[in-house]
Amino acid sequence: MPVIMNNFRFILSGILGVLLSLLISWLICKIYPNNLVERDLENAKKLYGKKVSIANALSMFGFGSGMMLYFTGMLPKNDWRGLGIAMGLTTIMPLFYFIFILRIKNINSLVEIIDAFSVIHTTPRFLMYLTLALFLLTGLIALFLLFK
Repeated sequence: MPVIMNNFRFILSGILGVLLSLLISWLICKIYPNNLVERDLENAKKLYGKKVSIANALSMFGFGSGMMLYFTGMLPKNDWRGLGIAMGLTTIMPLFYFIFILRIKNINSLVEIIDAFSVIHTTPRFLMYLTLALFLLTGLIALFLLFK
């Protein structure tokens, strides 16, 4: 009987974590509503649609690159640092792309393109900035602890 409970403990903790994150994101979306109109969404899609699609692809590539630490055997399967590095790469790759785009195209600021990124994903700006900051911080901590 205890062996069965040990197997279900991980499943229950995962479900509880998902429910808790959904509750937190729902509360943040209620506190900081996304006040966009359909015109803003269409304008953002027209101006930044392809750039956001490339940023999404780079984000997935960054996450996959971080996960390769597990698949290549460089890290054991129960080490959290690989996931932390994947989260950091998920954030840093699109941010580097946005900074690179600022130099080539006539975009006013990094804030403008990240706002368009959040509008296209229909995410409140506060939640987008919070997620980017937390993922970046997690990636930096994991990278620091990986080489410590």
